[in-house]
Amino acid sequence: MTQHSGRTDVSRRSFIARLGGTVLGVALTPLAGCETNMVAPFVEGTDIPFLTPLTDPNPDRAFYVQYGADGTVTNWPGPRQIARDAWTLTVDGLVPQPRTFTYADIQRLSGEAIRIVGTLRCIVDSTFVPGLIGTTLFTGIPLRLLLQEAGVDAAATRRLRIYGADGFTNNLRILEAMGPFAPEQVEPLLVYQMGDAALTPDHGFPVRLVVPGQYGYKSVKWINRIEATASDAAFGSYQDVLGYTDDGRVQVVNKATNPLRNAQISAGTTTIFGYAMSGMAGISRVEISIDDAPFTPVTLVDLPQVLSANPSLRATLQVDNASLYPYPFRGVWTLWEYPWTATAGAHTIRVRAIDRAGNTQPDTDDVVEDGENPVFRISVTVA
Repeated sequence: MTQHSGRTDVSRRSFIARLGGTVLGVALTPLAGCETNMVAPFVEGTDIPFLTPLTDPNPDRAFYVQYGADGTVTNWPGPRQIARDAWTLTVDGLVPQPRTFTYADIQRLSGEAIRIVGTLRCIVDSTFVPGLIGTTLFTGIPLRLLLQEAGVDAAATRRLRIYGADGFTNNLRILEAMGPFAPEQVEPLLVYQMGDAALTPDHGFPVRLVVPGQYGYKSVKWINRIEATASDAAFGSYQDVLGYTDDGRVQVVNKATNPLRNAQISAGTTTIFGYAMSGMAGISRVEISIDDAPFTPVTLVDLPQVLSANPSLRATLQVDNASLYPYPFRGVWTLWEYPWTATAGAHTIRVRAIDRAGNTQPDTDDVVEDGENPVFRISVTVA
């Protein structure tokens, strides 16, 4: 395992530049640490589906891959190709004795499997970057089951250090992994399926970690070791190398996907739409302001509409347990729309989201280390 003890302060934008991406264009080469989707609607300024396609003849429309270790792990070996029968996960540290699990153990516990709807968002996502976010179905077993079987000392443990087979690392506080869990929170899962199919190798086959409501760098792919420690110090490739926050919760955020920044549109009735999400609570409302007018509520796409277009959601934990997981779901994007009668000239559109915990997007935010989430702003020209 490659570990990093020295911190190098690298801003999000300089990191993107170092990896060859652009912040004002439409495509970026490998960014940082999370599954992403740069679907064509984000480029074309059209509506987006609630569930991101996992495959598509046009790769720009599909839920595609980013490697967090690329750029954070010295001499990164590249993505791992691991046979299902060869995969193991070792739990050590504050346990009676190290315990190694195999894929057969995952199958043994498949009766405890949970199917969820989840959104993964890159911490480098911003209004400058199209589509560094995606929503799909994940199936896996609760992480806490293997931790309990391994005998992790929950009283003495403060953090779990988590390792991937490619050298990427991160951590979870013990309460985040074993509970008790906060209202609306879906617990971390050892995932073996996305959508209706097994993980692909690029997505962490055969087993990866998914931490709902947290940035993608917390969801370590090709997970192969968990170390229970008494240390309360932050640990992980992103924290140690890039200086990102250890609190990986996705802040309340929104983005309009139509129109796009600097778009030219025709006068008349048009629909402004996009998504909002928060890793701290479900979205309560989204508000819009045109040309500095007072903010006014937009319409959130309701659950019946979402289920009508995505019947596979009916078998998920959140939909089946509406009293525990009210819609809009925590850690899952919510689509919104607003009809606008566009008049000729230049216009500024601002959009802000508020979650049920009262978290509101700030007017400005240039602190990149915890994920930027300022009020969304774009300028458009109406012909």
